[in-house]
Amino acid sequence: IESNYNLSVFSGYDITVDLTVKGQMSTINKYNIDDYNITADISHVTAGGRHTVKLSFDMPTGVTLSSASATTAELYIDERTTATIDVYPKLKSIAVPDNYELGELVSDTEIVVVSGPKILVEDVAHAAVYLDAGRLDSSISMVGKITLVNKAGEDITNPFLKLSKNEVKVSIPLYEYKELSVVVPTKHGYFNESNAKITINPPTIAVKADPVILEKITQISTTTIDETKLTGDSTIILGLIV
Repeated sequence: IESNYNLSVFSGYDITVDLTVKGQMSTINKYNIDDYNITADISHVTAGGRHTVKLSFDMPTGVTLSSASATTAELYIDERTTATIDVYPKLKSIAVPDNYELGELVSDTEIVVVSGPKILVEDVAHAAVYLDAGRLDSSISMVGKITLVNKAGEDITNPFLKLSKNEVKVSIPLYEYKELSVVVPTKHGYFNESNAKITINPPTIAVKADPVILEKITQISTTTIDETKLTGDSTIILGLIV
């Protein structure tokens, strides 16, 4: 019915039927619930709406059906449609040190396509990726499952809604602030304590970066001075090399 009439079932996945079966005890004991198949035949459906369909029962070898709590099921069938929705990564729990700053979460997928019954698709507001990051000491990437959220802000769990992608990778940047001493390199090495005094203003610069990067860094350099071009006291504005 999807390919012929652009229709989709949007109810019935939670229907249960109680069966009473008979057969030799040794035979029945060989099987579990997955060996009993019940099928709702919707091949005759050509239009959307509420439909009462017959159930067919497939019993395992050596077992016969004695009775069933239902022989029909009521299903809702609707036009099938698609929509493009935004993906928002969200942190469920995270802990970072006091002097650290959490950056903006970045997902490798910003939009996904959801398809299914029109009435259900139209109620989808966006997709969320819930992440439990725990305690962080550096930037990380995590893979999270996509969860659909309806217009009321509630998570949707409906197997009749299909996604073009079920998981996304999310980068969680973590920044540390640090004061670095500013150093000025010279091109030829002519300056020393006896012939020159270099005063830097400001003497330190506050930077932020991933803690792993900052761990081994204590200084930040300016661009290089060519001291052969200086003939006396000078004030020079230099760029920082990040």
